[in-house]
Amino acid sequence: MTMTRRSGLTLTEVLVTLAILAFGILGILTLFPLAASQMAIAVREDRSAQAANAADGYIRAYWKTEFVEKSGANEPTVMSAFDNPGGGLPPAVATEPSYPVAIDPMGYYARSAPNQNWLGDSAAAKVPRRALNLLTGAQHAFRVCSQMDGLGYDDNGHPTKDRELRYNWMWVVQCPNVTDKKTATMNVVVYDNRPNLFAPAGSEGVFNTQTPHVVPGSTSLNLGMTAGVFPNVKAGQWIMDVTDPTVNTGPNKIRHANFYQVVTATPDMTGNTLFLELQKPLKKANDLAVTGAYQGKFVVLRGVTNVYPRPDLTP
Repeated sequence: MTMTRRSGLTLTEVLVTLAILAFGILGILTLFPLAASQMAIAVREDRSAQAANAADGYIRAYWKTEFVEKSGANEPTVMSAFDNPGGGLPPAVATEPSYPVAIDPMGYYARSAPNQNWLGDSAAAKVPRRALNLLTGAQHAFRVCSQMDGLGYDDNGHPTKDRELRYNWMWVVQCPNVTDKKTATMNVVVYDNRPNLFAPAGSEGVFNTQTPHVVPGSTSLNLGMTAGVFPNVKAGQWIMDVTDPTVNTGPNKIRHANFYQVVTATPDMTGNTLFLELQKPLKKANDLAVTGAYQGKFVVLRGVTNVYPRPDLTP
C-alpha cells in the first residue's frame, strides 16, 4: 500500500506570511488616529462655518434695524468710533475710509478699561473695540455671540438642556467712505473655545514690523520683539494688520483691518525677529498716497479657527 504525500507549507513560508500580515495590520491601525484627526478638523471647520453664518445673519438684521433704519441712534459708541475713536488718532474726514471697528461683545466684557475699548494687549492696537448696546451684559453677549453646537452631559452621561457653546465670534467692520456709515465691509472672526469673561495677558499680543516691513504683494513678513516681548506665533494662527496713521512717520491715512493666516514661523538667531510666511500676499495701504512698503503693526489673535470675509453691510 502506497502513501500519498499532501502538499503543505514550510515553516519559512508561514513566518513570511505572518510578517506580511503583521505589516498589513500595522498599516491599517495607523489609519485610525489619522482618520480621527481628520474628522476632528472637519468637524471644527464645519462648526466654524456654521458659526460664521449665524454671526452674519444676526449682524445683518441688527444693522438693518439699528444702523440703517435708526441711523445708529442706539449705537453712539460704534458710530463715533468710525470717524473719531479717540486715543490720539486723527479724525477721519469726508471721502476717507473710516477706522475699523471690532464689534466684540464677549471680548469687551472680558476686559476692563482701557483695554476694554481697544483691540490688543494694553490697548496697543489702535482698533476700537465696542459692544452692542442692546446686548445687556456679559451673559447676554455670550449667548448671542456663541454657536450652540453640541449637547452637554451630566455625570451619568445623560444629555442636558445646556449646550457646549464652544465657538464664538466677533465682527470687524469698516466703512469704505466715512461719510456713508450705513455701508461697511465685514469680516467674521470665529474663535474656538474662547472662554467667557477670561482674557489672559498675551491673548492679543501687538508687534511692530521690521525691515523690509510690509511689502505689498509679498507673502513674507518680519515681526520684531516689541516692548520686551517676542512674538509667539505658530503655523496656522491668524494675525491682523492694525496699522494706523500714527505708525508711520509723516501724515498718512492708513486705517487697516487686514487678516492673514501664518504658514510658517521661524525665529532668527538673535531671538529678536520672527520671520513669517503668510498664506496670502500682503495688501497695499488703503491710503492711495502711500505707495510701496510701509511700517506696520500687527496683533496676534489667539484661538481663532478662521476668518470669514462676508458681503458688505449695506442699506
